Amino acid sequence: MLNLCRVLAARGGVSSTIVVTEEWLGLLGGGPAPSGVRLEAIPNVAPSEHGRAADMVGFVEAVYTRMEAPFEHLLDRLGAAPAAIVADTFVPWAVRVGDRRGVPVCVLSPLSVTMFSVQYHFHRLPVAADGTASPVSDNSDGKDSCLIESYIPGLKSIRLADLEPTHSNKVVLNQVLEAQCVIFTSFYELESDAIDSLRRELRCPVFAVGLCIPFMVLQEHNASSSQEQGYMAWLDTQPVNSVLYVSLGSYLSVSSAQLDEIAVGLAQSNVRFLWVLRDACAGVRDLIRGSHCVIVPWCDQLKVLCHPSVGGSSPTAA
Repeated sequence: MLNLCRVLAARGGVSSTIVVTEEWLGLLGGGPAPSGVRLEAIPNVAPSEHGRAADMVGFVEAVYTRMEAPFEHLLDRLGAAPAAIVADTFVPWAVRVGDRRGVPVCVLSPLSVTMFSVQYHFHRLPVAADGTASPVSDNSDGKDSCLIESYIPGLKSIRLADLEPTHSNKVVLNQVLEAQCVIFTSFYELESDAIDSLRRELRCPVFAVGLCIPFMVLQEHNASSSQEQGYMAWLDTQPVNSVLYVSLGSYLSVSSAQLDEIAVGLAQSNVRFLWVLRDACAGVRDLIRGSHCVIVPWCDQLKVLCHPSVGGSSPTAA
């Protein structure tokens, strides 16, 4: 969302206000916002980002039900109505707010168009009597033929028979059907079949706006901070395409046993690696002792991925 707003400001002169929770405002660093972009916060009405994997259902339900009122209060405080609201797919109340205030709402999907289309069509999966998904038969006539209806529209390589719904998509469906447009951070040449199919099915326009990767940030801040200098200096000394970048992200947690398995696997691979691990315990460090590696609690991911030594294709000599 932040990178989309930066692009809009740079290319179209559009001013944007990004609304986050107070916790996320702190996580973003509190520094000056990019030109044409400002940050505003609502109270922490959803559980903390730290440890949310322990109750993901509760976290999502809080986003669905507790953020709407604080967001409207913020709109009242800001005064002039925005020209449009751009909301993440899983912020379903945004369309209701837009309807009440006469403001068009655009849905931004962080998923690829293909994955969005898969989830959008989960309702087509046959449901058995016990409520679970039942298999789809592609051999109804006894021959090796496939029914068109057994495939995800626009995705002839993905069969409904191969899928099981991972979660309910009713919230996504309801918001998309009522929005003024859907925006994907993809490009047409990459997912033309899926985009064409959705454009035929949805009532609203579908736009592919390109990848929202923060290259602009990288270009503006080439100098490394003191926090970055250590691991960037280490990467500078490594051969081209020799370092494996490892990051589990901040979304879900793994058990200590799983973490040990990952550490042992990395240590025994004899591959150079940079591991981003927020809470690296002494046990993990002991397991990888002697490996040619660096462990950091945080890194500038884009800068690391653009570094010529990152590629993971060349093992360290024994």
